[in-house]
Amino acid sequence: MRPSGNLDGNGPLYRPVSRRGFLEAATTIAVAAPLLAHPIIPGVRNLDMDGDPRLRAEARLPLEGFLEHYAGLIRERRIRIGCSFSPESLGVDGPRVGERGKARALRVLQAAVEDLGMADIRLGLRWSNLAPNGADLTTFYAPYLDYCFRNASVRTVALDFGPLKTFRWPEIHVPQPVLDGLDSVPGDTAEIRPQMAVAQRGLEHLGRAVAFVGQEYDGAKPVTISLNEPFHGFGRFSWTMSEAYLLEVLDVVLGSGHFADAGVLVNSAQGLDLHRIAAFFQQLVRQRPELRGRLTSGFDIYPFLPPMSHFPVLKQLLGNIRAHKRDWSQQVGPNLEWAHDPEAGYRIEVTEAQAEPFGDHPLVGNSLPHFQHVLAECFDKILDPDQDESLIRLFGIEYQLRLQLSGRAAPDNLAILELTRRINELGAR
Repeated sequence: MRPSGNLDGNGPLYRPVSRRGFLEAATTIAVAAPLLAHPIIPGVRNLDMDGDPRLRAEARLPLEGFLEHYAGLIRERRIRIGCSFSPESLGVDGPRVGERGKARALRVLQAAVEDLGMADIRLGLRWSNLAPNGADLTTFYAPYLDYCFRNASVRTVALDFGPLKTFRWPEIHVPQPVLDGLDSVPGDTAEIRPQMAVAQRGLEHLGRAVAFVGQEYDGAKPVTISLNEPFHGFGRFSWTMSEAYLLEVLDVVLGSGHFADAGVLVNSAQGLDLHRIAAFFQQLVRQRPELRGRLTSGFDIYPFLPPMSHFPVLKQLLGNIRAHKRDWSQQVGPNLEWAHDPEAGYRIEVTEAQAEPFGDHPLVGNSLPHFQHVLAECFDKILDPDQDESLIRLFGIEYQLRLQLSGRAAPDNLAILELTRRINELGAR
């Protein structure tokens, strides 16, 4: 998902509406007036209409009250909090990054593991930084890989090699020299198929990357291969990945001679693609029966999104439409059933739990009640209560720890970190 353009949450909350915008809004409202008859769609509780929270009752509890309410569940189900970590979100991006920048990013990762007890780390290895010219591999990610694979406090590592799509904005991280060398670049919203030139270039890079990382770290920790939101078009180009292409990606990784025992994690934006992930796992297990018991379906939860318009009535209309489209309340039950399929069942995790500002909404990531709302949704609705242990990966821990380490954390930011630490203490018992 796209990070905030203003990580300090100081951007304007409202923008003036032009005369043209007003007329367009009026026309839209006239056409879609029936959708305005119900300001809030009944039953839609996971997405807010205008970016302001309608928080669960549990979310409004003080930190100690929230922990008391959920402590038994956290212990019994062994729920832990890990993270999806990206040094790029801390400004460490591109070949000109100095050692000081890398050291600061590494300090944030160390704090996540050693101060907060995060033992399950997901790393994104962007093609554009691992091999900026498209072919020659670099040691850009070596400090973070070394730390994760050689630190006893880290239990598991999820590697998102891409190669085309890797988590965090702009999602598609193909080096520009590769795009410049193609006869044609797939258009916006294209579905990537194995025969496409960009797919073939990506698979070639993937083979080199897996060998490069595998020869150094294979066998050091349990590894999961992460395929980030492949069925959801978002970011630059908004490409999606076909099942046939994903199968070839996994053929390259699992046939490399490295990470032969790796698991496979495929995550969904909200609940939009849970059904397609389940179907893909069925197809995958038919081709690779050895992957039974090594599959994980990830859920990315972003309950608080910025408004799509600042014109009040249009904001309500568009918010209702978006909420209806993205409502996942009806998909959680089937996902739990599919997870227990005897042939192609899988574990369920939360791969991205919203913990940083999104757009111009300053509360998300800076409000303990908002954070507790996200966690309560994960505990009560998304995670599988029958699993022997469960994992929630925060999306935005870099933001939280950067504030703390720079001395700029507000009381709610410190409370978010304390709650994370306390949950990990409970879940590890």
